[in-house]
Amino acid sequence: SNHPVKFTNLEVSKVVRVQNPVLWIRYAQRKEALVKECAPAPSNSVGPVLTGSSTDQAANEYFLFHGLNENGIPGITRFGFDPRYCSLKGMFGAGLYFADNSSKANQYCHGGSCTASGFLTGRAQCRCKKSEEACVLLCRVALGDPFIEKRYRGNSDGDYWFGRRKEVEKTKRGQTGVYNSVIGESKTNGGNTLMLREYVVYDSAQVYPEYIVYYKRK
Repeated sequence: SNHPVKFTNLEVSKVVRVQNPVLWIRYAQRKEALVKECAPAPSNSVGPVLTGSSTDQAANEYFLFHGLNENGIPGITRFGFDPRYCSLKGMFGAGLYFADNSSKANQYCHGGSCTASGFLTGRAQCRCKKSEEACVLLCRVALGDPFIEKRYRGNSDGDYWFGRRKEVEKTKRGQTGVYNSVIGESKTNGGNTLMLREYVVYDSAQVYPEYIVYYKRK
């Protein structure tokens, strides 16, 4: 990444709670459907999550961070996430990506005078300044029954994750339907590629953006 702001600490300046009844009802209905789909319990365990224990184990619901350019926050908190804007170049295709580590989410955060978006590589330029406030979304995410990817299979042309826009189908004997999310496993937990976990959903109704966390990089 060529994100220019170096820091040793992220210092929270304020937290704003989002109250959007339309998004909340949509999320609650989707979560209820996941609980019924996964009953009596999801087949895959999520394991330890840095942001804390599950707020609803029957749906594998967790609070997770989402980093972004702050210009996108008004639209997301009003209308919700829109998967049509997700990049097919994402590690696990065009999904909605979340982290349980705030410093990982910070890699995707841009604000102030910076118009960049996402994790930057190549010639992309970030103009974030250390003096400017940044912000990250802390979201409720209903993972349902997650597909856990330990040995990453790539997202180049022809690879397993290339161009994906939908959930992974279940292929184990006796299982039908799809997994409701993807967890890109970290090396600490037995993965072979990622230093830190990534959580991905392809249905925006599985996410409720509950808090906007404003912070400074110190």
